Amino acid sequence: MKLPVLTLFLALVTTLASAADRPNVVWIFVEDMNGWYGCYGDDTVPTPNIDQLAERGVRFDRAYMTAGVCSATRSGIALGAMQTSLGVHNHRSSRQRVPEEVIHLPEGVKTVYEVMRDAGYYVCSSKGKNDFNFIFDLADLYDATTTSMGPHTGWRDRPEGKPFFAQIQLKGGKNSGQFAGAPDRAKGDETPHTNPDPMKVAPYYPDHPVMRREYAHHYDTIRQTDDEVGEIMASLEADGLLDNTVVFFWTDHGLRLPRHKQWLYEGGVRVPLIAAGPGLKADSSRDDLVSGIDISVSTLGLAGVEKPTWMEGRDFFAADHEPRDFVISARDRCDFTIEHVRAVTTQRYQYLRNFLTDRPFMQPQYRDGRDYVEVPRQLFKEGKLNEAQAFMWSETRVPEEFYDLENDPHEIHNLAGDPAHAAALQRHRDILENWMKETDDQGQYPESIDSLRGVLTQWDGQAVNPEYDAAREAQAKLPPNPPKGFQAIFNGKDLEGWDGSPDYWSVEDGCLTGVTDGSLKMNRFITWKGGTVKNFDLRVKVKVTAGGNSGLQYRGQERPDLGDWVVTGYQADVVPGKAEYNGMLYEERGRRILAHTGEKVIIDTEAQPWVVGVLPMKEFPADQWHDYHVRVEGNHHQHWIDGHQTVDVIDLDETGRALEGVIAVQVHVGPAMKIQYRDFFLRHLKADLPLITPDEAPIPKTAVKVVPQGGGGKPKAKAKPAAAK
Repeated sequence: MKLPVLTLFLALVTTLASAADRPNVVWIFVEDMNGWYGCYGDDTVPTPNIDQLAERGVRFDRAYMTAGVCSATRSGIALGAMQTSLGVHNHRSSRQRVPEEVIHLPEGVKTVYEVMRDAGYYVCSSKGKNDFNFIFDLADLYDATTTSMGPHTGWRDRPEGKPFFAQIQLKGGKNSGQFAGAPDRAKGDETPHTNPDPMKVAPYYPDHPVMRREYAHHYDTIRQTDDEVGEIMASLEADGLLDNTVVFFWTDHGLRLPRHKQWLYEGGVRVPLIAAGPGLKADSSRDDLVSGIDISVSTLGLAGVEKPTWMEGRDFFAADHEPRDFVISARDRCDFTIEHVRAVTTQRYQYLRNFLTDRPFMQPQYRDGRDYVEVPRQLFKEGKLNEAQAFMWSETRVPEEFYDLENDPHEIHNLAGDPAHAAALQRHRDILENWMKETDDQGQYPESIDSLRGVLTQWDGQAVNPEYDAAREAQAKLPPNPPKGFQAIFNGKDLEGWDGSPDYWSVEDGCLTGVTDGSLKMNRFITWKGGTVKNFDLRVKVKVTAGGNSGLQYRGQERPDLGDWVVTGYQADVVPGKAEYNGMLYEERGRRILAHTGEKVIIDTEAQPWVVGVLPMKEFPADQWHDYHVRVEGNHHQHWIDGHQTVDVIDLDETGRALEGVIAVQVHVGPAMKIQYRDFFLRHLKADLPLITPDEAPIPKTAVKVVPQGGGGKPKAKAKPAAAK
């Protein structure tokens, strides 16, 4: 039975504000599924439970999601507003794949879950897919969450007498299709569940076994979903809750095939929507236009909660509800594929505006390689597709598409160039233009570089759109994400967290850069102010011009009494082009050279370093990037350059050694030079690591002294052997 919309305002709704108890609310939120159910006129497979739910309440025949992809749709529903109004429109954004990839909601804006909690509801989520494109805290959204697929009975944990709002996530089109009574594929039975042979595919697909199989599989998932809906309703009935619970059922977008999921055609954004419960007239339907964001506002209305100011949805159960003249859907970046499409749907027409006309209809995307994509692609290459089927394989796009939904439900006849529909086309153009201005559609602005950098961390090899070029350039100037367990101590942007003279230190091309003109009279340092280090692992890339000299200071001491920006202590020398010094262990204003490059050394208790072994030496040229690695555990020091170990030192000198201090880097007196550091990563090790004792590190009789310990020149070929120990 279908009633006129205006009659429904009086027939479907009772005033809940006067009710003694507010109703409970259950959202059954289904993924990736078209409304191919009996109650929507499709009897291909039985759907008794979904049909029964529709018989208990209201079936909406013209419900549209605000996007064809999950995170954008879910973000809009959670906020009761278009995702494009709040800047949460790009799929899987604000995931903090890089630290700067964050989107915070405007001050005061909350999700519908938080608003319902504020109104006194117990809010729970079962197998909740909290796929939101903004920063949130689960503890703020829900009183309780579960990650299992069932049973979906989270309301049973609520305090006695408290109304509940339960969100239940079903996998829908992502399910296996293992419905009750079907052959068990897990046990090797490959008998088709739904026979694919009689499937009639849409005219924009080739009539091929692969496509018929996809349709059959989708019907299998529909039957499985119907079973799950029956279980949920049975649980509510067993708990005696049906008489005071409003149940919503809908899907987030269409099935996984092209032109459905992620697209804005009817198959992508037109979804089933059912609401059943107290105050809603049973076995009724509505054909007015409804947006997904209306679900949140209508839920608040049923609970007697006033619509917050930021919500753009409409309470479609309100007595004063004004039906929509149009609904808007938006397609923006999906995974790594950058899109910009808007759709306006009215009672008769759908208008699509393609802003990126230079892009192929089938851009590189996550579905590539799957047979339901590759088979049509190959048939297109072989010239075996008709015009409607070949449309999606175009290398460019028309700027506008305009379809008469009454006479062309599959949207294969574009009327954008038809003079007979010119007036209607212009009306839809005006609707879109005005809406974009009035809402300040955020999709018209470029996505931030930081957000695109986040995409690159996950999809770099597949991100081919030109918008990523600037993100790659920016990323190249920044330190990469630290290895596991490490922290970045230089941000690649500015000198925040560091203290040094701006006369010598700056950030250039994302690098910590030191420059001297040859007039420097005293070594100068820039010090990391993030704390001291005891036992640690330090890794950094360094480039020094020919003739330059720098050093990685660690466990150092700041000495303002000696001059501004002076640091003493251990140092891993950075002197490319001088193999015997590059990577050695030096002590600034202390014991000086403790180990030349290529030496294994034990420093005795009286501060004398002894060479107890040798390491192979290697040249590392100037003006190139090299990886320097310092690891210190207790009194054991090790240095590497590009993975090649340069020194290994045990310091037994209790008086001279340091066990804690600062990290700094140096510009050295001498000729004009330029020194650059990037990818500066630090990992703190356990602070209480044991110290090696003299008994554990005896100095052999064959050991020779480290000479010279200061000044220039190479170590002597022969040195005095160690005395008997």
